Amino acid sequence: MSLVERKSLNEFSTNTNDGFFSKTFSAGDKVPHSGIYRCTQCKREVAVNDHDKDNKFPPHYQDSKFNCTSPKWKPYVIADTQAKF
Repeated sequence: MSLVERKSLNEFSTNTNDGFFSKTFSAGDKVPHSGIYRCTQCKREVAVNDHDKDNKFPPHYQDSKFNCTSPKWKPYVIADTQAKF
């Protein structure tokens, strides 16, 4: 199950990480939780994983459609990678 920024009837929500969804991360920062993060400037999204190798937030690739060279990644959906079924 995942934790989401917006809570609705069909989404699992918890108060444990409510403060986490207001944080932002820069390119090169360590990924604290696997999930989907959205750039606060251009609204592009990336899926990133918290694991031992290559667990840093990415920079934006140069694209003429987006005028965003210094992304600030904000949590949007956090994956529960420790699920117990």
